[in-house]
Amino acid sequence: MYLLRERRLHIRAATSKSIHARDCTLPVETAKALDSYLEDRLDEVTDEAPLFIDRHGEALTGNAIRKLFERLRIRSGIHGLCAHMLRHTWATNFHRSRSGTRLDLMAEGGWTTGRMVERYTKTRPFDERRRAPSPFTASRAAGKEKRPVEKWPSQQRSALSENRTGPRGNIHAVV
Repeated sequence: MYLLRERRLHIRAATSKSIHARDCTLPVETAKALDSYLEDRLDEVTDEAPLFIDRHGEALTGNAIRKLFERLRIRSGIHGLCAHMLRHTWATNFHRSRSGTRLDLMAEGGWTTGRMVERYTKTRPFDERRRAPSPFTASRAAGKEKRPVEKWPSQQRSALSENRTGPRGNIHAVV
């Protein structure tokens, strides 16, 4: 079910909203917290046992999680706080931090269409986008940098002749 050393959590098809099994990457902090939680429950945890339990040792139900978030919403003062809001927050942060490609986001979120990415992610506010580096920054920086010999294109044989092209496009006869 979980592979903390690999920072991977396996979602079974039976418990997935998308009805597809998938592996999700766990952030280091989450893996550490989960590891600590599991260490406290070492004797109780099996592949078949529920991972999260209530104070009576029973699996948390959807209703129990809803009530937990109601209490968190009241204590935190965050209007509209619910478990599903965390999914939106995760997707938005994944997208904004460039933790992976759009396809990676779809795989981690368990989505089969790009429409779900658009539904769950939010764009950055205009002021934040305006402060971001220009898309041309990387190409300008690369143009100023001298490439060391190791980064020159390798010499390649031409399929049409017995000539080789050198690192600067010069043609060298093959002896």
